[in-house]
Amino acid sequence: MIINEIFLGINVGDDRSFIVSILDKNKKVVAIHKFWKEGVLWFIDHYKPRLISFDSPIKKNIKIDEFTPEILKEKYSVDLARKIKEFLKFEFADIENIKDKTKKLLIRTDVDKFLSKIIRKDLLAEDTMEGIEQRLYNLSKTGIYLDKNMISKERKMAKRQIRSIISAFCSYSVNNGSYEIENDEEFIVIPKYIYIMRKDRMEAEK
Repeated sequence: MIINEIFLGINVGDDRSFIVSILDKNKKVVAIHKFWKEGVLWFIDHYKPRLISFDSPIKKNIKIDEFTPEILKEKYSVDLARKIKEFLKFEFADIENIKDKTKKLLIRTDVDKFLSKIIRKDLLAEDTMEGIEQRLYNLSKTGIYLDKNMISKERKMAKRQIRSIISAFCSYSVNNGSYEIENDEEFIVIPKYIYIMRKDRMEAEK
């Protein structure tokens, strides 16, 4: 069966919500949705992407010692990943299966490490307007096409949307063999940064 050529990135919130961004085969952001867990499962089952990247850990076993926001994100991330694996027959990406284009894979990525490759100076705080604008400006250098009207005016939501877009770009990059393994043991995947000249980028909508 041919699986749809859309690439998903998921940002996990500490409120049990998930921001899902979808890139198409031309690196265009075609949708950004906010879902609860059941909505994510429905979306994946209905649209059948092959690759899904999380910008939050999806370890198989975690120990919850305290309920900090980061621990909660990890907990909800792991729970969703397990459901996708169990009910929708995905596998956790590893060195053996990542190049197999018949496999449905769950991928871990590190958004901040990818951003540090694009932005050659200090990253501004992502919960400020300056930090959001810095990230949006630099994303275009990768050739990602984004109508900025899709990005929320609310800073916390905008931050999450950007992180999910970069995660979707990780899925796209894995499909195209343009990635690096950051950590063999935890198998964290980072998209390669390839600068796209302005004349070769899609024209952004105003």
